[in-house]
Amino acid sequence: MFLIRRHIPRSVLVLAVLSACAGCARNPRIEGNVTLDGAPVDGGTIIFFQGTGPGSDKGNAPIVGGKYVIEGERARNLTPGTYRVEIFWQRRIAKQDPNSPNVDTNPAVEQPIPKKYNGPESTLTREVQSGTNKFDFDLTSK
Repeated sequence: MFLIRRHIPRSVLVLAVLSACAGCARNPRIEGNVTLDGAPVDGGTIIFFQGTGPGSDKGNAPIVGGKYVIEGERARNLTPGTYRVEIFWQRRIAKQDPNSPNVDTNPAVEQPIPKKYNGPESTLTREVQSGTNKFDFDLTSK
C-alpha cells in the first residue's frame, strides 16, 4: 500500500505534463517568407482568415525582412483547416530628410501589394495542418 501511494503523485505529475504538451500541439505554428517581385517584403502584415466578419482573423504576424512566424498568442485561434490569406504592406513612398525643419510626422505611403493578395478578394489560400507549417508567398505586382 505504501508503494502505491508513493507513485500516485509521480503518475499524476506525468499525466499533467503530457496533457500540457498535448495542448501545445493543438495550435499550429506557421512560418515562411514573403516577397514581392522577388524582393523581401519588410514591414508588412500577414493574416490567416477562416470565414468572414468579426472573429474570422485566426492568426497574424508582422513580416520583417521578408519573414514571418505565427505562434504563441498570435496563433491561439488557429486550428487545422483551410484559410484565406491576406498580405498588407504600407510602404513609404519617399525617404524623409531628418535635417529638414518640415519633417512630416505622417509620411506618404503606398500599398504595393495588389488587391488580389489582400482584402476580402484575396486569392491566396493555404491548408494548415497541426504542427509546424511552412508557407512561402512569392507575390507579383503585375
